[in-house]
Amino acid sequence: MDPLSENGGESLARAVMIEEGFPVPQLQRVLETPGNPGEWYRVDFMWSFPGRYTVIAEYDGVVKYTDPAMTGRRSIQAVVNQQGERERKLYEWGVNRIVRLSYDDVMRRQPLIDKLCAAGLPRNA
Repeated sequence: MDPLSENGGESLARAVMIEEGFPVPQLQRVLETPGNPGEWYRVDFMWSFPGRYTVIAEYDGVVKYTDPAMTGRRSIQAVVNQQGERERKLYEWGVNRIVRLSYDDVMRRQPLIDKLCAAGLPRNA
């Protein structure tokens, strides 16, 4: 258990990662714009490796796109566009890979495994 997990989906995803032999990720890590600490993003999961290789994984539930309390009453397209801008900035700030995980990826396991392996995460199978 880790109180930094924001919801049950993130906890389940982390449990599968650990059970499948991936390194334990840092949770809810805040990344700031280089040179502008007023601009920042918080990510669900992060791994940092020697040589400054950084992988981020985001667990995306449907409510992120449909719940007005989370979307600020913006359209799904506006939320997706903002997500794309966020990812572009994270790459500019030095993140090497961003992996998007869904509930289905976690429940089926193999899609989660495939995505994390493709991102370069080591695995002790």
